[in-house]
Amino acid sequence: MNNKEDWEELEKWQERRKEEQMEKFRVDFSEIAKKREYKGVNTIVKGMKIAGKTIKIGGIITIIIVIAIVLLIFDLIISNINAKTNIKPKKTIENMYNTEVDLIYQDIDEKENGKYVFKVSNNNEIKFTAIRKFGSLSEDYSDNCHKYYFERWESKEKENFIITENKTEDILDYDTYIEIDSYEELEKAMDIINNFVNYCGNNFSANWRIYLKKGNYIIYPYQQSGISKEEAVNNAKELYNKYLK
Repeated sequence: MNNKEDWEELEKWQERRKEEQMEKFRVDFSEIAKKREYKGVNTIVKGMKIAGKTIKIGGIITIIIVIAIVLLIFDLIISNINAKTNIKPKKTIENMYNTEVDLIYQDIDEKENGKYVFKVSNNNEIKFTAIRKFGSLSEDYSDNCHKYYFERWESKEKENFIITENKTEDILDYDTYIEIDSYEELEKAMDIINNFVNYCGNNFSANWRIYLKKGNYIIYPYQQSGISKEEAVNNAKELYNKYLK
């Protein structure tokens, strides 16, 4: 039997098998198998399409996030550059210290870098300096206020303080502190500091460098504005007990 005859016999056998299945079960199993095979392939194809879409969407979202981050960083850099470029000494100092000042002298270049000398609007005796240099600003408003009130405090207790006063590029650094050797001395020193705070009244600022010193360790009792004298004493005691006792 040649190949052609073989195929003809095979086709006849498949036809007879279909007829038998139809007569017995009323179902053609060969067609069901084909449908199942087609359905399986179709499911795989659909799954691949969905996966492809998901990957594409995920990729697009990732790209959008990366672009957003880059734009945000770029915006922050530009804002920082603009802030430094546009810094105005008078306005900056007034905002920092919630006060009003008047310009009495300036020595600046075409880019407004250089030296500014101000006075406090409600107290012309307090003068201070600001140096603007390529967008940065250094100033000694707080130190000059500290010096002004300490020098005008008429009290023998001033003798307990050590004063350090230095200038760097016309910017004043002014410290007043009391050296202590024991916990008992801390309480006496805090009484003296609080007497000075009382003298200053609302003009006192926690920005002033006024502190206690034991060895090389420094204790700032007034760590923030608005605290009471009792709180300042407690702060000093807690720091002493924590680090020096």
